[in-house]
Parts: sequence; structure tokens; C-alpha cells
Amino acid sequence: MVLYVADDAAKLLDAARALLEASETRCGATIVNGVLIVRWFGAAAAVRRSLTAYLAAFRAEAAGLPARLPRVWSC
Repeated sequence: MVLYVADDAAKLLDAARALLEASETRCGATIVNGVLIVRWFGAAAAVRRSLTAYLAAFRAEAAGLPARLPRVWSC
């Protein structure tokens, strides 16, 4: 599960859902009390692949940074 808490969370819901369309797992995104919640369900390896692809792409969408994994995931 990924939580995105920011003033623009609701504005990024459609972008988050669009990024999830390429996922090989069951997944979804919703807004609850202004928090963007993204979740995955499936086999561990497939979830990891989908999650890492999502994190890289969402980083670019939300922050305008290069589409790559956050440094903590690169270890």
C-alpha cells in the first residue's frame, strides 16, 4: 500500500489510476479524507514489480522528478 498525503492528492487520483492500468496485479486507487491510497493484491513478485514501476512513474507525475525509484529502494 502507498499513501500520498499532500494538498494535491485528490488532483492526482486520475493519474494514479492511469498508472495502475499497466499493472499485472489487481490494484486500485482511491481518496479517503484527502489521502490518496493505492493498493495491490497478487503474488509477491508481481506486486513488487508493479509497485516499483508505479513508484517511479508517480514520482515523475507528482513531483516532476525523473521517473526512477526513490533512493531508499535502490539499496
